[in-house]
Amino acid sequence: MTLVQRLKAVLGRGTESRSYAYQCLICNEEFVTDESHMARVSCPGCGASDVRSVAGEA
Repeated sequence: MTLVQRLKAVLGRGTESRSYAYQCLICNEEFVTDESHMARVSCPGCGASDVRSVAGEA
């Protein structure tokens, strides 16, 4: 690990995670998660796995 990589790790830079917006097809709740694979996403409101990606990154 280089010095720059160690500094980024200590300072918390370079490790930003992306967020993805989804909408539940059962209850219509919109939510954001860091999971990019739709097959692994379930609605936090009703638990359904029938979700669609909402256009754009959250």
